[in-house]
Order: sequence, then structure tokens, then C-alpha cells
Amino acid sequence: MARIDEHEIFARYIGERVCDSKLQALARSNGTGYGAYADSKEYIIAHVDYYDKEEYRKLFKLTPTLTERWDYRGIDFSIYLYIRDGIITGGHLFKYIETSQSSHFRPTGYETDATQQELRIADRILQYMVS
Repeated sequence: MARIDEHEIFARYIGERVCDSKLQALARSNGTGYGAYADSKEYIIAHVDYYDKEEYRKLFKLTPTLTERWDYRGIDFSIYLYIRDGIITGGHLFKYIETSQSSHFRPTGYETDATQQELRIADRILQYMVS
């Protein structure tokens, strides 16, 4: 299977119209974008909002091993999507691994790159959003 990268995935969907009902079902509004996306609305599609629903597990090909790893390692896997007038203007992935609780009850961790499996899941989610 050919390797893919995050940029390739989002490049496929720039300019595509998002299905509003699917956006409402999967994404949470996060206000207005910033920088190059200041003219767009920002939405977050967080794994915790879809990974335990059987319909989405099948549709996005989420394996039990992957979702268990997300839970066990405290992984936050989210898609940030920028939309203007129903059209995708950009996006990026956010994968954060929580390593521990600090003494001030704040989680600590680090951002890391998505795996090829996670990139393919993101691609399936975006394909679903525009179909």
C-alpha cells in the first residue's frame, strides 16, 4: 500500500462542499479560524465523538486494536477542518499523547505524527463528509 501524507489528504478535499448533516453529526464548532483561515469556521472532529459508534467504526475501518491503543495510551486524535460557506478551505490533524498528570492536575504530554492507519482513517472521514 502506498504511503500517504497529511498534506495529500487535505489537498484532495480543498474546495469540496461538506454535507451539512454529516458535519453536524460528527464535528463540533470551535469558532473562527485563525491566520490563513481567519475567514473560515473551525470544526473539530474528535475520535471520542465517533469511535464507539458501530456505524462509524465500520465506515471508517476502525480496528479494536487501534481504539484500545487510543484509550490505553491516552491518545487524542482529532481532525481540524476549516470551512467557509460550506466549502472546505483547509485542515490539519492533531494527535496528542497524554503522558501523565502533573502535580497541578494538568495533563502533560506531546504532539506526534499520525500513523499511516490514522491517515487513512482521516481520509475516509473526509470522504464521508463530502459525499
